[in-house]
Amino acid sequence: MMKLGLTKRQNDVFHFLREHIEKNGFPPTIQEICNKFGFASTNGVSQLLQALEKKGYIERVSKGASRGLRILDDSAKKTYKSLQVQGAKNITLIGDGQSDNPLSVFLSPKGQMVVDGNFFSTKGQLFGSVAEDDGMSIDGIFQGDIVIVQQQQTAKSGQIVVCLVHDMKYIRRYTQTPNYTELTASAKGFPRLRFPEEDDSLAMLGVVVGLIRKFR
Repeated sequence: MMKLGLTKRQNDVFHFLREHIEKNGFPPTIQEICNKFGFASTNGVSQLLQALEKKGYIERVSKGASRGLRILDDSAKKTYKSLQVQGAKNITLIGDGQSDNPLSVFLSPKGQMVVDGNFFSTKGQLFGSVAEDDGMSIDGIFQGDIVIVQQQQTAKSGQIVVCLVHDMKYIRRYTQTPNYTELTASAKGFPRLRFPEEDDSLAMLGVVVGLIRKFR
């Protein structure tokens, strides 16, 4: 049933926002709304969100952020708040990048996901990365799985890390010696990658602290 005071298009978008939050724990991006309803441009979405805000259906808590809004409808707001109380974190699923600009992996993300921050002792920034191969299958990380990563530029020998080598992203076990850095797969058939101390083709993205198994 259409809510009083909303046009049909406004009502449809509002219900899409609410259902997305109830299902995922965070709102869709403006581009996702644009794709869902076939808007000619993101400007049309922005204008519609302004109308929903003026009518008291949403609140844009951060107007410059793609997901910076919340529903003022009781059911979705309770869901959103309960996730926040439980320590939920909205993290980026990183995309491709270049080792000479490690932060480039955040410029074309594969998406967003919610994780329960109570499972991680770290207070640092977290992100997700999809395993590109079965190189760490002996450690239980298979192609298509998502590793949860604490973003940092250094690691201890023996930790499983996410690194960029030129434009290739690897999940490997990290070893540091006085003369070189080594990335090693746990499964057979994958080359051992060794980098002299002066080699700058390797960029550390972070240390693996969790895993989400792909359904098979």
